[in-house]
Amino acid sequence: NIVTLNDEDGNEVKFEFLDLIEYENEEYIVLLPMTEVGEEEEGEVVILKVEDIDENTEEEVDYIIEAVTDVVAYLRSISPVWRNLQAGIQDYIIK
Repeated sequence: NIVTLNDEDGNEVKFEFLDLIEYENEEYIVLLPMTEVGEEEEGEVVILKVEDIDENTEEEVDYIIEAVTDVVAYLRSISPVWRNLQAGIQDYIIK
């Protein structure tokens, strides 16, 4: 599995997921930095503590709303049920 994170400069950095471990009632994710083809391996891993965040930033909320709206629009565009509802052929969604 590949995980993409942003570094402190906003650059995307890809990692290979190695493991999720528990230590003293805390969870940690173990990641291996992905290298470009031809680069030497440094033999290091990245271990990050997994924390729940109760609050989302306004930017994150806006991104999710936009993403969900796009997905719903796409699903409607390929749905025969939605076409029938729009055309008045079908007058219910779920019974």
